[in-house]
Amino acid sequence: MNRIYATLLLSIATLSLAGCEKNTSKVETPSREKRFELSEKCYKYGKEYLAQVLRTLDSKENYDEPEYHYSMKLNTCLAHIRTIQFTGEGSIQNSRLVDVLANKILMHGNFSRNKGEETLLDQFDNAPNFTATEYFKRKDQFFNE
Repeated sequence: MNRIYATLLLSIATLSLAGCEKNTSKVETPSREKRFELSEKCYKYGKEYLAQVLRTLDSKENYDEPEYHYSMKLNTCLAHIRTIQFTGEGSIQNSRLVDVLANKILMHGNFSRNKGEETLLDQFDNAPNFTATEYFKRKDQFFNE
């Protein structure tokens, strides 16, 4: 577990140093190769983060293949992870958009769905929580930056 955190901290330092090369008066677009390199690192760190999350899941939960995105605007690696637990009457769904490098949940899509109706579930952190339509709309905005 400490190795994962050390790797994440190293990646934050590496990405921060990459940002130091920028002229603060003008935002420069990284080269295609640099964007590819940052995306590859994001995928790698996202997979490590997912492995950590999977160790905490209830065996009854199913999860979708996660999505990873390096955000140039935020200069960080984002991951979208969604788990679904089927109940007798419906399901409990937990989507989360995570800043992998900061190990911080940016938003949730945590709700129960019964007969097509979604009811938001309580969260124990300060990240906002949305129903499916709003969550995916906002996730797409993050992933297009």
